[in-house]
Amino acid sequence: MEQWIVNTNENTLHDSQNLNTHQLEPQTMAVLKLLLENAEEIVLREAFFEQVWGKKVVLDENLSRCISQLRKAFGDNARSPVFIKTVHKTGYKFLITPLPLVPDIKPQNKAEAELLAVSDWQPPSKYGVSAFTSFFFVIVCVCVFLLGFFGSNIKLDNESATSGYLDDAESARIRQLLLDSQNNEIFITLASPLDDNHQFEVSLKGNEIGTENSATTFVIQDHSQETLWELDRRLNTAEERMSAVNDVMLILNAIAMSYKYSAPGSISLPSFKKYQQAMYRLDKRGADNLETAIRLFDEVLNDSPDFVEATIYKAVAIRTLNYYRLDLENRDQRVLQYDLLLKQAAALDPKHPVVRALTANFDIKRKNWIEYESTLVAAVQGAPDCFVCVRALADFYVNLGLFQRAAQVIETHIDNFPLSRQMHTLLGEIYTRQGNVPGAKQQADILKALGSEEASDLLGLKFNIYSLHGDVDKVTVLLNQFLEIYPNFDSLKVAYDALLVHDLEAATAAVEQLPRLHFNLALSVGKVDAVFQRLVDNVSSGNLIDLGLMHGWLNEPTEVNRYYAEQLVALKNHPDMPAFLERIGLIDYWVKTERWPDYCVDKRYINLRADFCELSFVAQKLAKTKS
Repeated sequence: MEQWIVNTNENTLHDSQNLNTHQLEPQTMAVLKLLLENAEEIVLREAFFEQVWGKKVVLDENLSRCISQLRKAFGDNARSPVFIKTVHKTGYKFLITPLPLVPDIKPQNKAEAELLAVSDWQPPSKYGVSAFTSFFFVIVCVCVFLLGFFGSNIKLDNESATSGYLDDAESARIRQLLLDSQNNEIFITLASPLDDNHQFEVSLKGNEIGTENSATTFVIQDHSQETLWELDRRLNTAEERMSAVNDVMLILNAIAMSYKYSAPGSISLPSFKKYQQAMYRLDKRGADNLETAIRLFDEVLNDSPDFVEATIYKAVAIRTLNYYRLDLENRDQRVLQYDLLLKQAAALDPKHPVVRALTANFDIKRKNWIEYESTLVAAVQGAPDCFVCVRALADFYVNLGLFQRAAQVIETHIDNFPLSRQMHTLLGEIYTRQGNVPGAKQQADILKALGSEEASDLLGLKFNIYSLHGDVDKVTVLLNQFLEIYPNFDSLKVAYDALLVHDLEAATAAVEQLPRLHFNLALSVGKVDAVFQRLVDNVSSGNLIDLGLMHGWLNEPTEVNRYYAEQLVALKNHPDMPAFLERIGLIDYWVKTERWPDYCVDKRYINLRADFCELSFVAQKLAKTKS
């Protein structure tokens, strides 16, 4: 018989058999007490809010976090509960009636304690619930991203294709089918290895054939007609048709690459599909997509409350929504929701790779560069298809000037995210920082195929590519496109336009009119001291993004960015820069790891090399001498 002693006076839950005592938060104890007082009855969510929190304004996540802490203490499983059962959209039920205290158990405050006797349940063994939970979440991480559930058994005209990647014959057949279509509906069926009864369809739906504005919409839908990917393309000319077919083939090959994924056994298939649809919406961003993602994550969590990834990515979606929904009334509430969901995820599994990646922080006082890096590396190793983990590690290396290392992180894991706009955008940006134009163009082509034609990620990547080329005309066109899509871009465009015609006076006046100091524009007009001070202030507060901007884009000056390139070297050679880098421990990191910014060691960037590179080389030689 397993006995638990609940001491509401000291907020403890004691496992008398295994001699473990769990310290609970006051609200969590209050939740448990209410459950015990109403054992084997449903306690409504409203009752918890009224009796535990009173008149305070709280969110659902407060209650969910308390329930998660209790389940963790009991070693309970939400999917097959012994203690606490979730009653969908209603509340919770405690499944065991407390028994009176037995004489030989004497808690410090008998009046405030109750004994739970469970006669038909054996506690989890060393390899029981807790070990299973850790293993379960590692398995889930292997399956988290969009369209992983698509198999590569592609059927055309009821004929099965070969498993695995699309081979040349399959590709040729599909390509010809698309090229020959007259915008009639065509279905290319993708069988799902997760559920033989459900299939996923790629359809081509044409409209207004032969008109100047005619377009064909390529759509991927699942069995419930949920749209997972769509792209509009004009097919009026042979060139347009070939371009569209190339895009569709790129997507189909990406789907075929994903045949290896399967659903984890600990989450129902419908929930897993909803989870992947939510991840797709989260990756697409935009207010409507993010709100859809949040709704889908909620549905998943109602079915699987302990699904760590769904909890975390719901938090990410809520935080990201603040960039699109600017209503101040709900903004603070979303920030609160984000924090509570992260705490809930940490309570579920504090060692989970995604939890570690999101909660890891660089501490300027401790100068914990190596520790921070190690945490991110471990997170990526534990969950190689966790895009938050991979992105965090790549961003870390970008911020340290290790562009090649950052690119390798993305390149190594990109197959886990074949249809992720964010990952392809990040890789393309890193390539532009290296001056790798072919690599950046390839990522731009993928983004176009993913339907990002007018999205800021693709426009921004194209802007950097054309800047590397010094193509003033194309940059001007892009600036106009930005303005059409984002009217608030007008003040920035004035500064960019002035720089393109080399009118430094007008550009400086435009930059000074901006509400906040713009790093790259301010640098371009020679405000080196102001930019350096912004760098110092932000890094000192733990925000490392400006470090990445300080390392900059490594390319020779062109007609588009010549002022920026010249002033970037001036920033790196600011007289206070070596002391600043020493103070934050960055030079010490470079010395200990023997990894230096790319422009310090790569001969391609010799003209962009900073003076502190020479200081670094001296420090490196001294370190090797001492060793």
